[in-house]
Amino acid sequence: MSDKLFNSPNRYSIKSQEMFALKFLVLALTMAFTPPVTDSDPAPDFEFFHEKGELQKLSDYKGQVVYVSFWASWCKPCLSNYQKYNSMRKEMQEMGVVLLNVSLDRDKASWERALKSYSFLNGENVHVTDLRKVMDLYQLTTIPEYRILNKNLEEVYLDDKSNRDVISSFQKWMDETP
Repeated sequence: MSDKLFNSPNRYSIKSQEMFALKFLVLALTMAFTPPVTDSDPAPDFEFFHEKGELQKLSDYKGQVVYVSFWASWCKPCLSNYQKYNSMRKEMQEMGVVLLNVSLDRDKASWERALKSYSFLNGENVHVTDLRKVMDLYQLTTIPEYRILNKNLEEVYLDDKSNRDVISSFQKWMDETP
């Protein structure tokens, strides 16, 4: 009888159920010990070269609402999103939102060539001074990646409703006092 149990086609389903239970347990423990994502998480500071040549830091933008776009010149989805959302980006910029386009290109020359090639890169174009540090600070594993920072340079988040009004959310953050 025990040979039948081990040689039956259901043998793997028992192990699959055990694996499911283990994965569920790991997920539950992860959720239990992970703090919830809330507004007011401070954005890590980092340095970058502005396209005008100055060395700046993210903290230089305190007092302004900042929409941070992490991108690279070789990233097709990044470039596509700049074009796709160009009108919304212009509207945000007209409201006073700083569009901070943070290049993660390994070399500065690739970033500079991209600035000359792509006219749709409206906003403040910058290149990080320490790529690894920024990737670690923001836990970047893929791009494009976006962050919204309020006037205190704290991360804030758009409503997750499907009918959300992005421009109204940015206007709310623009109207807040730091």
